[in-house]
Amino acid sequence: MAPPGQALAAGRGQATGAVGLAALDPDCPLLVLSQLSDSYTYSRVIAKIQVINPCQILLPNTLCDPNQPLYRLLCEQFGDVTLTSLPRHHFQSEAGQERVAGLCLPSLASVTSALRNMYYCATAAAALLVYMESVKSVVFRQHTLKVEFQTAEATVMINSETCRRLELVQPQPGGRPEQTVFAVIKRTQTPGGSRRLRAELLQPSVSLSSIRTRQECVQELVDSPDLLYLLRAVIGRFQDIEKIHSFCIQQHDWCLQEPVVESLLLRLRAVVHDDVQPCRGGIEQRVQRCYAIKSGINGMLDVARRLYSEAYDEFVCYVQQLGEQHRLALKPGYNTSRGFHAILALGRRGSRPPALPEEFIQVQHNQSTLTCTTEVMVQMSQRADASVLEIGQLSNIVVCELLNELQSDLCFLYQLAEIVSTTDLLVSLADLAAAQDLKRPEFGGRLTIRGGWHPLLAATTTVPLQPSDLDVEPECRLAVITGGNMSGKSTLLKLVAVTQILAQLGSFVPADSATLPIVDQIFCRSGCEDRTEKQASSFMAEMWEVSGVLQQATARSLVLLDEPGRSTAAEEGAALTWAVCEHLLRRRCRTLAATHHQQCSGIADMYQNMAANFHLGACDGDPVDTSDQRAAAGAAHRVFTGRLRRTGYGLELAVTTSLPPPLLEHAKQLLETVLRPPRPLRVSDRRQQERQVCALAAKLAQLADGASRPADELRQELRQLRQQFVASQLEEAREEGEDGMEGRGEEVGEQREGEMVC
Repeated sequence: MAPPGQALAAGRGQATGAVGLAALDPDCPLLVLSQLSDSYTYSRVIAKIQVINPCQILLPNTLCDPNQPLYRLLCEQFGDVTLTSLPRHHFQSEAGQERVAGLCLPSLASVTSALRNMYYCATAAAALLVYMESVKSVVFRQHTLKVEFQTAEATVMINSETCRRLELVQPQPGGRPEQTVFAVIKRTQTPGGSRRLRAELLQPSVSLSSIRTRQECVQELVDSPDLLYLLRAVIGRFQDIEKIHSFCIQQHDWCLQEPVVESLLLRLRAVVHDDVQPCRGGIEQRVQRCYAIKSGINGMLDVARRLYSEAYDEFVCYVQQLGEQHRLALKPGYNTSRGFHAILALGRRGSRPPALPEEFIQVQHNQSTLTCTTEVMVQMSQRADASVLEIGQLSNIVVCELLNELQSDLCFLYQLAEIVSTTDLLVSLADLAAAQDLKRPEFGGRLTIRGGWHPLLAATTTVPLQPSDLDVEPECRLAVITGGNMSGKSTLLKLVAVTQILAQLGSFVPADSATLPIVDQIFCRSGCEDRTEKQASSFMAEMWEVSGVLQQATARSLVLLDEPGRSTAAEEGAALTWAVCEHLLRRRCRTLAATHHQQCSGIADMYQNMAANFHLGACDGDPVDTSDQRAAAGAAHRVFTGRLRRTGYGLELAVTTSLPPPLLEHAKQLLETVLRPPRPLRVSDRRQQERQVCALAAKLAQLADGASRPADELRQELRQLRQQFVASQLEEAREEGEDGMEGRGEEVGEQREGEMVC
């Protein structure tokens, strides 16, 4: 199915932030209109475009300027989408209103009046419809198109960066397409169901009643396996319902009542054979095309089919006679590239083909067969192709007449497509829940997950996963999560986010039990990536994202911070992490912050009821059953309450790598030096030496005043002064050695003692 095209119109000047969107998929007869009032970050616009997933975006030429923030964002976020510039005069509000009024269903006439108040939305619709008709040659019949306004008020806002980091619909760089949450949970059978699942995954509902209604439907299907199996078999027969409907309204109300369907089927069966079905292959597809219309509907069509049948019978007889003449086991064949030809089966694969007479041309040797043709076969194929072309033209006339007759009743296919896609979504969620033993979540004030696991991690690894438990009280708005490297902090944050999204989608969740709040926005800040094109380091890029989160987060938002402030100095990173967490805490955002900065655990001491500490990996004092080896091994990834009371976990993990052992041993010694408590502040060495010299000079002056004293007594006092001064110098040198100058103390002391003796 072709991805939709989209047109976008944005306001300027005082209307900056107002953006109109219009999207249309040629294979799905639905025109989506939306007008958003956004901030300078255009986060809601980017999220909406990501849900639509267009292959091409039409923009007015006045917007295609690298200095325009919206244009730069589109280039950055949708690098694989074609951005097409159109002249500004194609974006006309009046033209958009007229075209939408002429195409929309009569039952949706209120759309026209609502569109008058949406200037940018109407201009985008005008450009999109003109482009579809003039460039794509897609023309819809009057009053056959469903037009739908879509807003983002009743859904969870998940920005593009969060979608990318959570791997919702696109894998990490270098990953495979199946390594996404969407690919793991996708069990839909129809294109409409797949689009519905993708849209719901990117924009879950915030309506508790809608979520619980969908959960009830999924629960009923899970409890009734026979019904689930039956619905899967039925849904599989509606794979092309939307494409068929789009074809019907392109080539030439809302009531799905049984009499209408029966009347429609009777009129269809009066013209079309019941056993007609789509197929692949040359001759089968041609036969279905030629004989789809019943005999007696169109006399010219019957004559053309008779001519084709005679041509084909003549070809079969000719191949049979040719085989008898040359004693070859020839069979008639047909494909779209060669037309009529003869097939000769070889004895075994790789055997040498026999020599053929000169009348055989275009000989091709395959693995186990040999195909060829003759001049007579080419002429027969040309006559048959002419008959088939005439049959196709006459059949199209009959089909168009039938569609014109049924046009007033075809609008029920909109509701049928909606029913099929919704049922496909529910069946897919129920099948997923039954296959992976997912549990139905509850909704409340607290955030509790028991035995949770990440579905993407479970699908991409063969190692048994350690279930995670997390219990955050309703009044607690900040959870500071610490732990060693590879303990599972990042996985825990992503697990919480994916569980929250699946729950608000109406799905069961990968956990033994879960109680979750209803959130209106989800932000996930993780990773450490610089942006060379913006001349921004990884720290600057991180600060930009954090600033966007702080501006948009509300009291109902879920904010996940994975090691914030790690791209700068440890002290400054800890200070920034503390400040950001405290800011989010004061705004009452529900925040989970994973960090290596142990100082941030002190936030829980200041806000005892609103903040709590958790850590991954057991340490002294944690309740771990050491007698159970399996439980003791899994304790390295378990979540415990309280702050982490251990150090050196980075070096413990580094031991398992290929780093040289002497290097690791030296690192341990340096760690002991770094972790040693700092010495008390003291006077600088130069000032201390000056004071000692001044004190010595004062004592020497006192001795000089008492020069009448006996020489032996003066000599004894001088010797004591020298010993005291040398001892103080040695003590000072020893203290300097403790700061990284070991062995230098005695040398300095001896040097100063020598100076004193001189």
